[in-house]
Amino acid sequence: MSRSREFRDSVLESDTIVYDLMTNSFEEVDYVIKTLKTAKLKSKKTLIILSSVMTWVNTPAKIQKEGEE
Repeated sequence: MSRSREFRDSVLESDTIVYDLMTNSFEEVDYVIKTLKTAKLKSKKTLIILSSVMTWVNTPAKIQKEGEE
């Protein structure tokens, strides 16, 4: 994917960015995250990433039930 300066600028101008992992590539979302992390932001940004339940099915639970290790 070719990322233009215009794309980067539009990301940095936006206050809220929404990405659907079902229809966008991981590489594009990763680029947006890295852009936001490395830029000198003048205002707060909100990044919303939508995914399916299947994305999280193999994620270990943070809270364990009593008696579990």
